[in-house]
Amino acid sequence: MIKQVFLATTATVVMVSCASPVWAGEDLAAVEKKIGEAFAKVKSAKAKLTLTQDMKMGEMSMQGKGNGTIEFVRDGDKLKSRMELKNAQNMKMGESENKSESEVLQITDGQFNWVLSSSAGQKQAMKTKADSNSSADPSTMLGQMKKDSDVVLAADETIDGRKVWVLEATPKQPNPMISKNRVYFCQETGMLVRLESLDKDNKAINTMSFSDLEVNPTIAADRFVFTAPEGVTVQDMTGASPAMPTGGEVEKAKDDAKKAVDDLKDKLPKDAPKMPEMPK
Repeated sequence: MIKQVFLATTATVVMVSCASPVWAGEDLAAVEKKIGEAFAKVKSAKAKLTLTQDMKMGEMSMQGKGNGTIEFVRDGDKLKSRMELKNAQNMKMGESENKSESEVLQITDGQFNWVLSSSAGQKQAMKTKADSNSSADPSTMLGQMKKDSDVVLAADETIDGRKVWVLEATPKQPNPMISKNRVYFCQETGMLVRLESLDKDNKAINTMSFSDLEVNPTIAADRFVFTAPEGVTVQDMTGASPAMPTGGEVEKAKDDAKKAVDDLKDKLPKDAPKMPEMPK
C-alpha cells in the first residue's frame, strides 16, 4: 500500500531536528480541527513526491530512493487521486548485494482503486473497491495514528516557506525498528507535507515528503481514468472480502515463515553473515 504500496509508501512516507519539545501553545484537538477545516477548502492539488529509505538490522542494510508525483481533485463528496512513483532499492547482506527498480501507478476514481506495478520486466494490475475514507484526507491518517500510537503536538516548523504543524506519534506496541513517527501538516492547506519514521537514535530511516505543492490547479478528468497497458490483465479484487485470520492460522503462518528462514540458513555457506532472527 496498491494498498500494500501505499501502506508501504506509505509509507508511505527529510531531515530536521528530531528532538523538539512538546508544544504547549495549542492542544492536539484544536490542531486536528484546524487541519480538517483547512483541507476542506482545498478543491484540488498536485505535488512532487520523494521517498527515501536508509535502515540497518544486524548484517542487513537497505537503502532506497523514490520519486514521483501525486494529484487529487474533489468530485462531490469523493476524492479522486493519482500517484506515479519510480523507486530504486539496494539491499545488502554481508558481501551480497541486490539492486532492484520498480514503478507504480495508482489511480482512485472515486469508485474503484487501480494499481499498476512494474518490476523485473513484469507488469501486474489490480482493481479493488475504493476506500470510503480516502488516504488523501488527513482525518484518515490522524484517526489511524491515534489508534496505533500515542500522539503529541510538537513545536511548529517551516518547510518550503510554509508553516507546518508537527505531530509526534510513538507506537503503542514496541517496534524494534521505529521509535516514533513525525508527521508534518501544512497550516495553510491541512495537507500532509512530510512523514518521517525515526529509529531509537532519532535517525530518519524512512521519509516521505511532498514539494512544489500547487493548490487548486485545473487537472484534466482523464488523469483519473485507468487504462491497462496492452497485454496486461487486470486482477479484479472488488468481490474480495478480507477476513481476520484465526489464531491457528496466525501460528501456522509464523511456523511456515520460520521454517522458510531455517531452510534458507541451511543452504547458505558456513562463512556467510548471520541472518537476522525471526521476531517472536
